[in-house]
Amino acid sequence: MGAKLSKKKNSKEFTDKMEIGITDRMNRLMSASDFLCVQCIKDTAFLRSFANEGTYSERKNVGDLLATLGVTKLFLEIWKKYFEMDFLKSETSLMNSLMYNILWVMGDATDNSTALCVQVFESDVHKVVLNYLNTDYLDPSKTVDPVYEEVVFALMMVLHNMLRRVPESSPSLREHKAFEVFQRFRKSPSNNIACLVLILQAYVITEEENELVNSDDSNFIFLKDILERALMPNNSKRRADGFAPIEVMSAINRLAVNDNNKTRIVRVGLLPFYVTLLQPQCSEEEQKAAAKGLWTLSFKCANEIENEPGCVAALKDLAKVDSQRLKRLAEGTLWTLEELQRKETPCGQVSRSGPEGQGHVFISYQWDSQPMIKKLVSSLKKEGFQVWVDFDNIMSGSILEAMTKAVEEAAVVVVCLSQKYKESPNCRTEAEYSLRLRKEILPLRLQSNYRPDGWLGTFVGNRPMHDFTSDGKYSESVKSFIIELGVSGKTTEYESNSESI
Repeated sequence: MGAKLSKKKNSKEFTDKMEIGITDRMNRLMSASDFLCVQCIKDTAFLRSFANEGTYSERKNVGDLLATLGVTKLFLEIWKKYFEMDFLKSETSLMNSLMYNILWVMGDATDNSTALCVQVFESDVHKVVLNYLNTDYLDPSKTVDPVYEEVVFALMMVLHNMLRRVPESSPSLREHKAFEVFQRFRKSPSNNIACLVLILQAYVITEEENELVNSDDSNFIFLKDILERALMPNNSKRRADGFAPIEVMSAINRLAVNDNNKTRIVRVGLLPFYVTLLQPQCSEEEQKAAAKGLWTLSFKCANEIENEPGCVAALKDLAKVDSQRLKRLAEGTLWTLEELQRKETPCGQVSRSGPEGQGHVFISYQWDSQPMIKKLVSSLKKEGFQVWVDFDNIMSGSILEAMTKAVEEAAVVVVCLSQKYKESPNCRTEAEYSLRLRKEILPLRLQSNYRPDGWLGTFVGNRPMHDFTSDGKYSESVKSFIIELGVSGKTTEYESNSESI
């Protein structure tokens, strides 16, 4: 395109011109009443060229800017006007160009911009897209045609980027039958779409569905092939079938939450790729994905990870880096390999107390639940309970050492249940260690209608769950919970004030 900026030498100059160019074109498009004009095609083509241009940070800036300027609203306006029509059969080249441009603006711009992905989710774009993908008009067999293939792939990429960057969108997609919609395209003649469907399903699949879809190793062999081609030394773009290593690895990690899948992942030979992505030449995001995946796998495949050449050494190197997030992931994996898998506790009665009969209430939760946890901690402290929680009472030494000591000295362990808790290796480490020490476990449900399954379902067993999903019933819930706590974790001389809660 004539308007496209050449290879930039001055990053600030490029950024300034990019912002001016995108802003001018977005303002013109937002004021248009009819998008089927040559100027609108040129403007959307300009946006499309920048949505997939430059470094990661530059593409992120483009996506963030488009979100600020209202590109999601623009997309929905164009959708309402033209997607309800059979535009793929249209002989109007203007309409086809407009549709492809705006589709790829959204598909590419959401790839690096969390802000735009949040906007897409909050605007219910996923509901519109899922309904469209579920029509007979877009029958999966039609994706043998490159035109149909491109439309389906672009729409699915918007959903994929949203799911990867906005994990809380997953329940809404499940509610709107995303798994079933994706399943329609599992046998698409397009290899790109078949791969994307497999990755998408990793974000919305249940334990029961997993055993139907991933009952053998074939899907993991498929993902391994993509990852292997993306990481080949002569692959300068570091992509295969349109996917970067981080995207494939993120999907594999989600599938790894299922314990049966852990064995499949190791069996097909994916561990060497985790080691590859731990290396210094990889991006920090890739290193984080690999370290998190290994931590997740370690609960089932510790011996295989320890015996994988170069794996433990790479983790130890990452445990020394400056990045606190990466350091914690590496340390968590090493701790699980070295301690949790080996530490045994003699059989006996459940332990409800720390040293000399004392102890505190240890709260294990996933970070996104922090607002509710802060409220709960405040209520418990008012009632005289001693509470250990990682935002309020970090002990000396590393976080994992502090956690170990805190669990060992706990009178009771409170586990705060949600899908994100289940998917977090950090949370599973706390839960498994508590179980290993035979601590009293009190489960709280923090996600509406959540029913724990997989490892978390086994962990909870038939224990009753206290429901903390309704703000309107908080006082009632906390009263019931305090009654069950009894004196566990409570200062003995403290006089109860539960009537005031």
